[in-house]
Amino acid sequence: MKILARENLVTSPAQVDWRKIGQPRWYDCKLGRMSDKKLSTLTGVSLRVIRHRRELFGIQVWRVDMAIAPYEHLLETETNVRIAQLSGVSWWSVKAYRLSRGIDRVRKTKPAKGCDSGQALPPGHPLAPFRPLIGMIDDAAIAKVAGTKKQAVTTVRIELGLDEGAKIKTVSRKRTLRDFVGPLLGYESLFASMSDLGISRHVGVNLSLVEARRRELNIKPYRKTSKLDPYEHLLGQVPIKLLSKLAGISEARIREIKARLGK
Repeated sequence: MKILARENLVTSPAQVDWRKIGQPRWYDCKLGRMSDKKLSTLTGVSLRVIRHRRELFGIQVWRVDMAIAPYEHLLETETNVRIAQLSGVSWWSVKAYRLSRGIDRVRKTKPAKGCDSGQALPPGHPLAPFRPLIGMIDDAAIAKVAGTKKQAVTTVRIELGLDEGAKIKTVSRKRTLRDFVGPLLGYESLFASMSDLGISRHVGVNLSLVEARRRELNIKPYRKTSKLDPYEHLLGQVPIKLLSKLAGISEARIREIKARLGK
């Protein structure tokens, strides 16, 4: 039987000292296949033990490029989002990997009907203004902002030779409550719009009581969200004007967020 050597082995199997390693563990096959921290969480074994056991086997620490490497042949034909979906890493990690290989853009070989070599839609095409979004997000989201049918977007995307982008996760609606009547009560509706500390200061109730009341009602701590949150991964990837239409906020606000995030 032919045994394939692992690429991330520092020492050969013959150099492994099983006297130090001891009994095999069910998770040994995963050492170096994911981060030590992730494996620790998965197995319930301490991070220190996972790291020490990996080092005893002579296995290199996992790096994100190890997950992307099997899909390197797709860098010239698939989008960052698509490769991220396949490899299980973030799209910006794929982008960094792509740039490190000297590939600054996707080179498609199947042009759309009437398209030029740069994959632009012909002038006057109803989806031309939304071309940067095709393949970046799901067809339904593009159809909604473009005011057309999903099938029209799907047809153009297939002609361009692009896979459908990741589905946009909508911001979940906050659970609202009515205010209860009673001693040290009457502020429950504020949990949807204020932090525990903010409520405590606003109504004059001790912070510990506010926190206890929130937990009693099984409400998650308030976190300020933005309409741009579901589209934040598109910053720097598509024009601000399109992001403005998608998120429903001003271009000035998007520029402000982009500058703050350094994108």
